[in-house]
Formats: sequence, C-alpha cells, structure tokens
Amino acid sequence: MSKRGGRPRQKVKHKGGARVFSSEDQLREEEDQRMREAEWMQRRGNPTPTLESVNEDDDVTIQPTNNEGASFMPGVDDDDEYTSSDEEEKYKGISHLIEVENPNRTKAKQEIRIDEMGEVKMTRKQREQMQAEKDRARQLKQMQEGTSAQAKRDIARLDQIRKEREEAARRREMERKAKELKAQQKLASLK
Repeated sequence: MSKRGGRPRQKVKHKGGARVFSSEDQLREEEDQRMREAEWMQRRGNPTPTLESVNEDDDVTIQPTNNEGASFMPGVDDDDEYTSSDEEEKYKGISHLIEVENPNRTKAKQEIRIDEMGEVKMTRKQREQMQAEKDRARQLKQMQEGTSAQAKRDIARLDQIRKEREEAARRREMERKAKELKAQQKLASLK
C-alpha cells in the first residue's frame, strides 16, 4: 500500500471557487451610505470630497441628487414625494448597472460628409475602400469581356486545350475503326 493514501499530491488550484456578485440592493445601499456621509460632511461645514479624495474603485458620485438620500434626516418625511415611477423601474439582476462594449458587434458604416460646395469629404480609409471596389469591378468586367491580359492568356490556353482534345478524339476514333477493320478481316479469314 502506498504512503500517500491514494490521493496524488498536486499543486492547489484556486480557480474553482464560487463567483460573488454584488446585488442591486447592496449597490443601492452603498450609494445611500455615501450620500449620507456626504450630507453629514456638508452639515458639519466640511467641504464635499473632491475627486482626488474619492477612492479609485468608486465610480459613483457623492453629491446627492434631488431628494434622494435625504430621508435619513430627522423631521423630514418624503414618503409623500415618493412616486410610482420609481417602482416601475425595477430591473432583474445587475445587468442594467453594467455597460458592456461588445467587440464582435458590427459597427454602423460612417456617413460620407458633403461639403457646402457639394464636394464629398471622405476619410483616407473610405477612399481606399472605394478605390479597391472600383478596381475589383473593372477587373471583373475585363475578365468577362476578355480584354485583360489574364483573360487573353486564359482564352489562349483554353483554345489550345480544346484543339488537343479534338486531336485526341480523332485519334481514338481512327484507332477504334482500325480495330474493327482488323477484327472483320480476321473473321473473314477464318471462314
């Protein structure tokens, strides 16, 4: 029996742990806490925190907007100011809090700008794309008409192949007729 107890010793991998995401309620609670702290600082006479004093991790502004965050103050009751539009904006999960940039999304084509003089202003990239499309269309047209150098070479090669095949077909036909004639002569000599 082995000393290890049947389990191989390997390097410990820590990637199998559970993923932890902040819930919408937790995010809202943290924002409310920041609002309360900001108002408390204002009441004490301290200036509001500047961008330098805010943590780099914080992406939420500290200044309260409208009447949000004022409900913790004694003597202020803003339940009557609570509207039903806040209830309608309930989202599921936290997907509405995170803005995602999809790199696979096809971007809208840029518009071609027209100057006051009627001249078309295009970027270098747009001009190059347009020129490449024109070149491709011109080459395709020449190929169809047979006027390009490549098309002329292709046509000459095809003519040569066609002649070689016709010659080969004539040779095969003559050989077949010669065999038939030989077979007939052989039968005639046997009789």
